Amino acid sequence: MPDFIPPGLNPLEIPEIVAMVGQQIPLSRRTLLPNPYTGTYTNPVPVTLFAPRDLLVCTAVCQAWRRILLPLLWRYYDGALMRHVPLRVLQKASVYFRIFRDPVGQYHQGPFFSTHLQQLIVSLQHEWGVPFLDANPGLKHLTWTGLGRPLEDQQFMALARLGQLRDLCLSNCSLVGRSLASVLMASPGLSRLSLSAVDGITHLDELSNMSFLEEIALGYLPINSQSAVLDDLTRFCPNLRRISFLGTWGSTNDCFDIAAGAGIAGGRRQGRDLLKLSSILRVFCPELESIHFTAAYCFGVDRFNTLQDYELAALAESSDRLTSFGAEISSLGRMLTDALICQSRTLVAVDLCIRRKYPHQYPHDGGGEGGGGMGFGLGGDTASALPVASTTGGGLFELDILDHGIGALAKHSYWDEDDEDGQTSGLGGGQSRDIVNAARILTHCSNLRVFRLTSDEKWIRMEEAMALFARPWACLGLEVLSLGHISMPATPPPSSSRKRKTCWRSTSSGSGSGSGSGPSTSSVARGKTTKRSTKRNRHDGSPKSAVATPHSLSSSYPSPSPPPSLPPPSISPSPKTSHMQFTGLTATNNNSNISIGGGTQDLGGVDGTTGNDEVNNYSLFSGESSLISPSSISPSYFVDPRQAVVSTTGT
Repeated sequence: MPDFIPPGLNPLEIPEIVAMVGQQIPLSRRTLLPNPYTGTYTNPVPVTLFAPRDLLVCTAVCQAWRRILLPLLWRYYDGALMRHVPLRVLQKASVYFRIFRDPVGQYHQGPFFSTHLQQLIVSLQHEWGVPFLDANPGLKHLTWTGLGRPLEDQQFMALARLGQLRDLCLSNCSLVGRSLASVLMASPGLSRLSLSAVDGITHLDELSNMSFLEEIALGYLPINSQSAVLDDLTRFCPNLRRISFLGTWGSTNDCFDIAAGAGIAGGRRQGRDLLKLSSILRVFCPELESIHFTAAYCFGVDRFNTLQDYELAALAESSDRLTSFGAEISSLGRMLTDALICQSRTLVAVDLCIRRKYPHQYPHDGGGEGGGGMGFGLGGDTASALPVASTTGGGLFELDILDHGIGALAKHSYWDEDDEDGQTSGLGGGQSRDIVNAARILTHCSNLRVFRLTSDEKWIRMEEAMALFARPWACLGLEVLSLGHISMPATPPPSSSRKRKTCWRSTSSGSGSGSGSGPSTSSVARGKTTKRSTKRNRHDGSPKSAVATPHSLSSSYPSPSPPPSLPPPSISPSPKTSHMQFTGLTATNNNSNISIGGGTQDLGGVDGTTGNDEVNNYSLFSGESSLISPSSISPSYFVDPRQAVVSTTGT
């Protein structure tokens, strides 16, 4: 026994130790339920089940353990997860609730008797909602979903009396005739504000300095409400660090005016004057670090209201400390690219999603499924659609064809310094502007850690994708790279479980006969010598590039160092690199590692119980434990409950 524990004192009687043990006991687990339509496990449904039995048993050890573990057992309430717990049990245990989540309100009608809540996610359809707010004046996180009607006097006054809020999220309600400023001023320590589908925000003249507000997140807002928040509220937020907002359409007539060619004037009638917002953010929000814009979709004209290139560039220039930028764009233009490159000193993450004007006009173009040529498609003979790799003038050095189609892409090709346009001889001039500008970002932003460029077109042409690798990348510490819909790790896992479906040998400078006139041997002979030739080429002196492989297939490739005459491949993953993605070409799902627990499964999946694992004796104490998925719980816990580490602070 350690010296700091007095003799005769049992460590299991120390409250802090018992509490730490209780925090590590999982209260829910992941399992698979049968398909509700077929009653079989052909396409099982993964669910999270409430499993408090282990902690229930611990509370029955002694009175001391019961007194310590009960607050941990009932710290979290989730209406959906605990839908099978009797209401009377929950009402008795509600005094221990610290986090309350019931956004739907269809499972337990209450009332509950919590008085020390820290986080509340609730709908206004609860009749006990207003008394619940008044009973918890120390509430720090509130997510309140309305019914689309204006707030009543009691509801608004209860909201304005919460003086300890740190996070406020309002949605689907109207503040017509109310003052949002009075709610914000009542909580001077507010650090995050989220508004979605909130109408009637007009008067913010009463605001003073909101020095604690660090994040503003706006969903759909009418034009006047969005302008009031973006143009007025941001003037009072000197410490604002993150802002995200959704592009707002005006009336239906405005949508058709834009479709008819009203252009920028129609866009500004929607309250999207990004030039004005950019100047406000630059002057009044010097600490701004993250900007994200989401384009709304208008069904009337079948298009996204993406911003113009100059508007996006102005948005990216709103701060001198920009570390994260995300936007849904129609194309990656030169002005936005230049603006992001100017932020290379601080820029760490870029997340761009291309939204075309008419998404349904862009069919898949690859793999022989029609369209205009070779691309990353999901059908057809993928191997026959691939170009022959060549080492002349740079370009693709090695391409691996795995079980899931094109599973690996050459991570880097060497750049000929004499080629000022950055176009390899094997690619020609058909490169996409989006890919070329993406390559410019990767070439100049040395501090980049995350780069995502996705598209609703769902494919990337081979010759266009190769433009990414025409020049060495400056981001040596890149951790996440996402393109289209292909996913692979930056650091290949061990080769023990790798399976190779087809091995396609690329030509090298020492092989002489890999390009030009076609194959000199039969396909059978090539198939027999592929593996041997590939192994020999990896040890010769010709420059090779590292190859990234998919998540689902563990693989390991050696990465020979290039000759001294060639620049080192700057895209090679650094020791800190943990994840690189080429999202989107894996058509086959990975095998599930989720094991089905013992016992007889209920094929109906109605009561949420599986076998004897969920038979809980609630008579051990006055209620059932509930564990939802709060922010304090590691997300990996819900993937593999056996490795769960549940951490809660306080009681």
